[in-house]
Amino acid sequence: MLRHVFAAVFIAVLSLGKIQAQGPAYYASTQASLLPLLQVLDNAGISASLEFSGSCNSFVGTEFPEFPRFNAVATNGATPLETVRQMFAENPTVRVTQDADGTIRIVQRDTPLDFLNVKVTRISFETGRPSALRPIYSGNAALFHVLSASEVNRFMEDHNIQKLGFTAIGPLPPSTPPSNTPYLSPRPLENVTVSEAMDYIVKAFPGIWIYQNCPKRGDKKRYVYLAFYHLQKTGVGMIVQ
Repeated sequence: MLRHVFAAVFIAVLSLGKIQAQGPAYYASTQASLLPLLQVLDNAGISASLEFSGSCNSFVGTEFPEFPRFNAVATNGATPLETVRQMFAENPTVRVTQDADGTIRIVQRDTPLDFLNVKVTRISFETGRPSALRPIYSGNAALFHVLSASEVNRFMEDHNIQKLGFTAIGPLPPSTPPSNTPYLSPRPLENVTVSEAMDYIVKAFPGIWIYQNCPKRGDKKRYVYLAFYHLQKTGVGMIVQ
């Protein structure tokens, strides 16, 4: 009982309190730090993208990437766009806009977007045997297929880029989708950019997709990190997955 109370209090404090910065530009590398932002999106029934630059120094094991600083704020009846703008109000390098379909775009100034603009002829989301194709049950499993496209791998090779983040499909899901579980059908995408493919996937798995660009330093390669995150309900509240 006490464990459940502690977890619920922790989530409430994290949602309403100001996230503490590790430095002038970035917050601690923790999935839970995204909770306030994802709660705003989830309450409004919309998704977002977060495109930014960093150092990639925190990529050790399963650590979460650095990302532009923001504060948790009270909504006070504000629209989702106004709320997210308030979150990033203390970070002048970040611009927050909203597309006609409601998708919120959070973009850090001077972030190279060339990787996101790579055009892919065809992205197949097929898993399993051709005679028994299976749907995909997570955004990061679908991301594997995007990063496997020949045009993407050619661009990385030509520009000395190494990808980080989710690059494995994992166990194949059952052929019949469980009730009320989001999934992506095996239908392929054609003639889309990487960012358009990310938008397509996040529509099936609402939440946020993240793109982090880390520039070269000396002999170090340029890194890019892509991933999907969403809220997951548990017995003690919401967590970020």
